[in-house]
Amino acid sequence: MSRAAIQFLGLDFSEGEVRAAVLSRQLTVTARKATKILNARRDEERGAVEVPAAEWLRAAGYVLQEIYLDLPVALRRIWGIGLASPPGWIALDFDLEPLGDLRLLPDEGIAADIRRWRTENPRLARRVACILSPKDYYRFAISGALAADVTAASRQGLLIEGQSRWDEDRLAAEDLDSGWLPPVFDCDVRTGRISEQGMRQTGLPGGLWLVAGGLSSSCSRIASGDLRRGKLWIAPRARRIVFGASTDPAAVPDGFSRHPSVYTGGLDLEWRPDPEGEAEGDPGLDRAGEEAARRLERAGLEVEAIVRNEGPGELGAAALAAIGSGLVSGWDDLYARWEPV
Repeated sequence: MSRAAIQFLGLDFSEGEVRAAVLSRQLTVTARKATKILNARRDEERGAVEVPAAEWLRAAGYVLQEIYLDLPVALRRIWGIGLASPPGWIALDFDLEPLGDLRLLPDEGIAADIRRWRTENPRLARRVACILSPKDYYRFAISGALAADVTAASRQGLLIEGQSRWDEDRLAAEDLDSGWLPPVFDCDVRTGRISEQGMRQTGLPGGLWLVAGGLSSSCSRIASGDLRRGKLWIAPRARRIVFGASTDPAAVPDGFSRHPSVYTGGLDLEWRPDPEGEAEGDPGLDRAGEEAARRLERAGLEVEAIVRNEGPGELGAAALAAIGSGLVSGWDDLYARWEPV
C-alpha cells in the first residue's frame, strides 16, 4: 500500500459526546464521526460532571469502530491517534481499576476535588495507586501506557516552572503524591502503542501509536489556524483567551498566566475571564478579548490579530498525531498545506 494512504486519527471527548476525525497524510479530512456519551450526571454543588468509566470507554470504542469501518479499505492504514478531552480526573486502584466515576471540572479545581473525595471516601482513598486525566484514562485503557501532557498538567499549577516535571513542593501543598501521577510529555510525543485489549475495544488494527494529545481547548486552537505566535485566540466554549508568544516576556501581563503551548517549544499566555460574567455568545467575552489585547500591548507584546473561530478539537488531535509521526515535517509544513476548518 502506498505511503500516501496513511491516515491519522483524532479523538475529542466532551461532557455529552465523543467526536472522531481522520486526517490524511495530504492533510485532507477523510472522515468524521460522533456519538453520545450516556448517563453523565451534573454535580451542581461542586461544578463537576460525573461520567461512568465504562461509558467513557464504550462511547469512544464505538465511535472508533464506526469511523474505521466507514473508511474505504484502501485508506485503513492508520499511523496513530491523538487524544483530547476537558480537564478532570479519575483514580485507579492497585489493580488499575477505577475507584469511581470520571469527574470533569475546571483545572484549577481538580486538586481540591481530589482532596474532598479522599476525605469523604477514606477506605477508597487508601487504595489509590494512580490518578489520570479523562483522556489519559482512555490512553491507559487501550494501550496500557501511563502519560500526561503539558497543556493539562501545567494548567493545574503543579509543574515546575518552564519544565514538564511535577513540582514536589506544589504537590505536597495540595496533599498529592507524585507516585500517583504519570510522566508529563509534550503533546506530539509518542506515548505507546495500542494493546490487544485496545484492539478488541476499538476494532482498530495493531501497531497504532498514541501521542500525548492535549486539552480539548488546546487541540481546538490547533484547528483554528496557525496561532503559534502573535495571535490572540478567544475560545467561548472553554472561556479562555490565549496569546501565542514568540518570546518569554520579562513580566506576565496582569490577569494572564504562563503555560507551555500545545505547540512544542511554544509559550501560551492565557487569561480566563470571570466565569460569573456574561454567558457564551454574549458580547462580554469579546470585550474581554479587546482588554486582553490592550494589556498585552502595554507589556510590549504585539497582537497581530484576534481570532474568534473555534476549530474541532478532534482535528487538532489528529494533527498532533501527524506531527508525532514524523511524516509531516513540522508545523510550518502542516500549516503550509492545511487550511483548518
